[in-house]
Amino acid sequence: MTPPRLAARGITAPLSGGGPVLRDVALMLAPGERLVLTGPSGSGKSTLLRCLVLLEPAEGEVLLDGEVVGPETVLALRRRVAWVPQRPVAVAPTVADNLEAARALGRGADGERGVLDAAAQDALLARLGLGALDRDRRFDRLSGGEQQRLALVRSLTPGPDVLLLDEPTASLDPENVSDLTAVIREWAEADPARALLWVSHDPAEVEGLATRVLSMGELLG
Repeated sequence: MTPPRLAARGITAPLSGGGPVLRDVALMLAPGERLVLTGPSGSGKSTLLRCLVLLEPAEGEVLLDGEVVGPETVLALRRRVAWVPQRPVAVAPTVADNLEAARALGRGADGERGVLDAAAQDALLARLGLGALDRDRRFDRLSGGEQQRLALVRSLTPGPDVLLLDEPTASLDPENVSDLTAVIREWAEADPARALLWVSHDPAEVEGLATRVLSMGELLG
């Protein structure tokens, strides 16, 4: 049996801002699956994604292709599982630096399979309406929508197998939402083994993309 592309078991962690906790949460994301995770604000969606990619749970394990992620495999997790949080942060000062950092991460992968070069990054930025963006501009001077779209390009650059998206359209106008959704759909459909987890408070925004919709209420029991 093919193992889940990404899985978590026994995840227990405090929610950001205090209050309730995620307790003994389990999640499996199969190859080819496009899962939409829904739930109200404060229900733990963002906390769960941070646990999956940053290995932050107070308790529990994260598995990549059936293998528990530990100190010796955490770099592989960073290359193969991409995360676009609600509020993207800079990994380097400027737009150009962020793009180069993403290429550098991908260059460590075996054979650089699927890694985007500078020309491919530029083409993707253009598709997302960022073709004219000054590459010397500081990341923290970008608008929220520009940060989200740049963060998506940055996340896709290393050639990930799994993409985790936390409300990626929150700061976008309808035209940019359509462009971003099309890019994500093409990425997911380009390889049947890729897996996607899209956190949304409104599953209608990804209607037709999801193969499964799951609520935090179901995860929390």
